Amino acid sequence: MALMSEKGIDSRPFFYPLSSIPAYRDLEQAKQARQRNRNAYKISPYGINLPCGMKMTKEKVGYVCDVLKSIIARC
Repeated sequence: MALMSEKGIDSRPFFYPLSSIPAYRDLEQAKQARQRNRNAYKISPYGINLPCGMKMTKEKVGYVCDVLKSIIARC
């Protein structure tokens, strides 16, 4: 996300499992969900939201995709 930001692209974390959110985490159902949904906990630190919305032109989408691909290629 820092590298995207350097190129003028806003991003943010994609999601956190609901069973990890403070409002739910102490519920028995949340404890059960944590056991059932281990993959959600494994992947959530790696997901990001990319820019979206009505003002995203094809050119902007292309720029975001190009920057993301260049970052991934460096890894």
